[in-house]
Amino acid sequence: MGATEENEEEDTDLDYSDLRAEAAVHAQLRAEAFQKAAKARGEKQGELAMHYAQVGHKHTEKMNDANRRAAMMTYRIKNKGRDKNSLDLHCLHVHEALQVLEERLMEPHKKGEQLFVITGRGVHSKGPPKVKPAVWNRLKKGETKWKFFDRGGMIEIIFLMDNK
Repeated sequence: MGATEENEEEDTDLDYSDLRAEAAVHAQLRAEAFQKAAKARGEKQGELAMHYAQVGHKHTEKMNDANRRAAMMTYRIKNKGRDKNSLDLHCLHVHEALQVLEERLMEPHKKGEQLFVITGRGVHSKGPPKVKPAVWNRLKKGETKWKFFDRGGMIEIIFLMDNK
């Protein structure tokens, strides 16, 4: 069994917030390790600086892994049972939502086909909405391939050409 499959099995005992909390812990430990590396470099302790930098990079990997697992779990839960014409991006970080959107846009579709992208209104974001504006900006880059419309907490996309 591969590492990804093992992590997915472990995730059944965890929930989204546990995985995001795990990522936050690794982000904090990463920041501390890089601060120690910078301090050691400043004190001309190259070997110690290298050690702390490596520790920081390990925490980056663990943080990214926990966030990836949380995103996969969220995506599976939010999109389970949905038809292929809808895509729910709730609870995903901006880069995760854009990655999922990009994959969906690359899938085969016919001219006139619709895709409803549920972004939410941003009420769970700290500050202004983040996912919806990022999705909107991404869609602007392909305006010759689709039309899109703001539908509140959702964006409707109509494909203008076949993509096979």
